[in-house]
Amino acid sequence: MKQNNLLITILCLVLVLAFSTVTSAGFFDWLTGNKDFSYYSPKELKESIEEDKSFFLVDIQAKEDFNDHHIQGAIGTYAYPVKSKEDKAKLDQIIPKLKAENKDIVIVCPRGGGGAERTYQYLSSQGIKEQRLYILEDGQAGWPYEQLLADKKVETIATEELAAKLGQDNLAIVDVRSDAAYNGWKLKEEVRGGHIKGAAQLPYSIVNKLKDKELKATLKDKKVTLDKTVVVYGYGSEKSTKVASKLMNLGYGNVVVYKAGINNWAANDKLPMNKLANYQQLVYPAWVNKIIKDKDNKNYKIVEVSYGGPKKYKKGHIPGAIHLNTNGIEGKPDWNIVTDDKLENYLEKLGITTDTTVILYGTNSTMAAARAVSAMMYAGVKDVRLLNGGLKAWQQAGYKVEKEVNQPTAVADFGDDVPVNPNYIINTSQAKKILASPNSELVSIRSWAEYLGKTSGYSYIEPKGRIAGAVWGHAGSDAYHMEHFENVDGTLKSYPQIQKMWEEWDITSDKELSFFCGTGWRASEAFFVAHLMGWKDISVYDGGWFVWSKKPDNPVEYGDPRK
Repeated sequence: MKQNNLLITILCLVLVLAFSTVTSAGFFDWLTGNKDFSYYSPKELKESIEEDKSFFLVDIQAKEDFNDHHIQGAIGTYAYPVKSKEDKAKLDQIIPKLKAENKDIVIVCPRGGGGAERTYQYLSSQGIKEQRLYILEDGQAGWPYEQLLADKKVETIATEELAAKLGQDNLAIVDVRSDAAYNGWKLKEEVRGGHIKGAAQLPYSIVNKLKDKELKATLKDKKVTLDKTVVVYGYGSEKSTKVASKLMNLGYGNVVVYKAGINNWAANDKLPMNKLANYQQLVYPAWVNKIIKDKDNKNYKIVEVSYGGPKKYKKGHIPGAIHLNTNGIEGKPDWNIVTDDKLENYLEKLGITTDTTVILYGTNSTMAAARAVSAMMYAGVKDVRLLNGGLKAWQQAGYKVEKEVNQPTAVADFGDDVPVNPNYIINTSQAKKILASPNSELVSIRSWAEYLGKTSGYSYIEPKGRIAGAVWGHAGSDAYHMEHFENVDGTLKSYPQIQKMWEEWDITSDKELSFFCGTGWRASEAFFVAHLMGWKDISVYDGGWFVWSKKPDNPVEYGDPRK
């Protein structure tokens, strides 16, 4: 008996020693599932993706979930929940690829739990070193970086179906081409220029620059709302699909791509299209560059417009451009357009005649260039054009600037009696007639705070308020910004947007309209937009609030007139 007890004791000691050995080797943890795993946080993975680090991203989500959302570059295995032989066989298909390169392996499962752990253990059992294995914390469900999700599968819509749905209230159409193409320029051999009737403008170049919150606000501003079917189109399907996927990631549930694109639509003259009436006067960088390269065309002037001396001009300007100082076209005490003789003389000094093609642009401000546009149209320059987006657009298109100061060659004669178009700029007595007319509007292009009378908008203008009877034509946040008319990149907003904005204040093309602001810059931009849209009976009330407010007997209002 004693001998048996001794044998039992020895056997127990052996078992304890063996048990301790396998435990220290990790066998017990493997057997019970209580293993320590290595993890990547979402932030760490995001940084690795952005730094273009090399690693394998193994996604085990079910196929339907993977198609709905997965991280860029993920390998879809559809192996979840990694319990059956069939599940593990799906992992077997990628193991040779994982073994071929000694890179980290990050496992993505729905929530970063059991499925990921079982994948970790299975890959380890198949000879992949544990030092390479990681689990994404909280899985796909905890991934917060929507911008790094892969594009979702997007459905398409045929020409016939789109044509049948055109005009429906629950339909929004988004054109992702450039401003120039949307407005009417034929850039890629399309038969007709312009855009599908009713389409909103959302250039691909802008989409990628906007944060999600900004993009949502932009879409809302363009009446592209979550409750609508959104059709995205361009010249082809690549950029359209990327934008469509972006919208889907933002929560738009019904997004489709018109894969045939504008060339197909434009080829059928029975399908409706719209374009900016005078789109040729709103030019784009490639057009300007083509003009510069055309050695046979000498009858043009590229003009950089800014206040004061050529300080901004000297820092860099479009090759061949001359500088226009706004002090040459407007002056004290009221900052109105200078006398006709002075205006004519200044244009002659710049080498500009009534027949010169003049391409104007601003270095930092479209308003300055627009002020010169209105002055030249008033004087009688027949072909005045504005570079949409100014110098910034030129540089972003990849074109070079120069710093050499180009001196203009003066001309002896403008070629006509200035002003050729006196109706484009009016005075205070004419503004009062517009206020008294039943089918006319005096349009305030000032900030909402200025319109309400909370601020004058300028340090040198003391009185606050607005011209009694004037309607609000929008402007921007203050006297020096035009966010209601310009995109974040400085290009003009689409004309349908501006037209709808004006319609809310009964500013329509069938009326006589005169635009005013503090002194004339903002009003000139609105005036030119109306001209681009083909509106005929338009002008700038040059005196604006500055001149109006100087006379106490001129009627003034405060507050919101709609209340």
